[in-house]
Amino acid sequence: MVNLSTIDLNLLHVLAVTLEERSATRAARRLGVTQSAVSNALARARELLGDPLLVRDGRGMAPTPAADELLPELAAAMGQLRSMIEHRRVFDPRSSTRELTLACADNSQIADVPPVAAALAREMPLARLRVVSVVSRPRRWRQRPATWWRSCLAASPWHSGRTSPSGSSSCP
Repeated sequence: MVNLSTIDLNLLHVLAVTLEERSATRAARRLGVTQSAVSNALARARELLGDPLLVRDGRGMAPTPAADELLPELAAAMGQLRSMIEHRRVFDPRSSTRELTLACADNSQIADVPPVAAALAREMPLARLRVVSVVSRPRRWRQRPATWWRSCLAASPWHSGRTSPSGSSSCP
C-alpha cells in the first residue's frame, strides 16, 4: 500500500496538465511555473510511477501506453479535488441543526439564558440550545455577565468575522 504522506501530490497535477497539453512549455504556462519546474516534476513523477509517461514526439510530447491508461483516472481525481474545493460547504446559520451547549451557574440561567436563546432562535432557527448547570463561574464572569454573554455571541459562528469586546475570537 502506498503511503500518501511520502508523495508530493503536486506531481499528479503537473502530470495531468502536461498530459492534457502534450507540452512541458504549455503546461508550465498554464500552471504558472517555469518549464524547468515542469520537467523536474515530470522526472519525479516518472520515478514515482516507474514509467517514462511522456516521450518526445516531434515538437511535442506523446503519452506512453501507461500514461494513456492513467489519464482518465487522473483527470477524474483532479476533477473531484477541484469540485471539493470549489463547492465546499459554507456554514449557513439559518439551516444549521447543530446542538449548542451552554454551561452556566443556576443563578444566572433565569437572567442570562433568555437573551442568548432569543438570539439563537433569531440567527439559527433550526439549532438546538442545551443549557447545563455548573457549580460556579470564574470571578470575571460574575463581575460582568452581560459583557461575557455579548462576548460569546460576538465570537459565535453566526457572527462571522466579529470578535468579542476584548478582541479575542472566543469566549473569555
